[in-house]
Amino acid sequence: MTLTRSSQPVAQLGSSHGYRLEGDLAFLNAEILCDEARLTGQEWALQLCSDKGIKFAELPLGLLNPNGTGCILVNGSTYALPPAGDGPHIVSMVLVSGFDGLLDTIEDITHPTLKAMVLSSMEWSIKTQCINQARNVFYQVRKDADDMVTEGGLSEFVNAIAGLEANAQYNTDLGFAQNGSAITKVAQLMQSAQQWYDKAETAHGSAKMTFKCKTFEELVADEKVRLLDDNTKSKISAYGSMIARGDVTKQALITEALIKQQQNNQINQAKSRELVAPAVMTILGMAEYRGGGEEIEFYELDTDVQKRLISAAKGAVERSMTTLATWRGVSMKDYADLLLDGFKAIEELDAVLNSTKFNPTGS
Repeated sequence: MTLTRSSQPVAQLGSSHGYRLEGDLAFLNAEILCDEARLTGQEWALQLCSDKGIKFAELPLGLLNPNGTGCILVNGSTYALPPAGDGPHIVSMVLVSGFDGLLDTIEDITHPTLKAMVLSSMEWSIKTQCINQARNVFYQVRKDADDMVTEGGLSEFVNAIAGLEANAQYNTDLGFAQNGSAITKVAQLMQSAQQWYDKAETAHGSAKMTFKCKTFEELVADEKVRLLDDNTKSKISAYGSMIARGDVTKQALITEALIKQQQNNQINQAKSRELVAPAVMTILGMAEYRGGGEEIEFYELDTDVQKRLISAAKGAVERSMTTLATWRGVSMKDYADLLLDGFKAIEELDAVLNSTKFNPTGS
């Protein structure tokens, strides 16, 4: 039987769905979001398919009964014959529909592995943003601090910040009162990082993958000199060509000098990051103290933080698709499906970023 992808799906899988395998049984659960007005007697089922496109489990759902909410929760167990071997597999959950026992329409398909990788990349990206924002707070605090405090130079100021304790009085020390909003943004990002960590951990469990992530301490310690990549060097060469105006020898000299200058800048920035690392870790601790309490919802975040997270999500999808391209166990068909889902997600994120909320001028 040939399955066709619905161009106007009646239903789709919600954000909450997963499965687990125990012996020859598969336990599936899903949140199904549907247009109840279009439920006209279709039969439904959840399927699990391997990275070769082979169905190895199917949970019949029968009719979906409208409940007035547009959200129907389903779960159950069924016989399964999972792929052989211990290697990693891309497992897809597929929502199918049809009539008279012929389930020939794909309403929605999700890729738990892609979801796990995107969420893992998001968790890393947000933590990195926390570190960068904390570093910005440090330099702003130093700029605003009294001359008396900064007399000892950068090293002593780093030690002064690193020696502070996260307590109710920290915001009055060394100029933090003037930078409360910046600290709040770090706190919001840190809360988001924890929430994405929880989602990534759950997604990895559903995809039967091991979730490994680095702590803030490890990420700060791992910050190295960022070498110029070929793309950056090509841009510098193009700039050198424009300045040289056709003089090949001059272009080579200018390009070499510019590349060396940029690389030296990267080295100096790395040294600076290493020097202020103890203060950055203290500021992260302060932000965590300040952000303690109830979880913050996405809509409660500052608008620029929301925008930053949406941009991070785009990057996470792009990195995940690039990584999956190197997986030998992913068939061309499955990778094509992943690309379709990935590009659809990027288009939707772009639409959000271009909305009047984040781009009021329409530029």
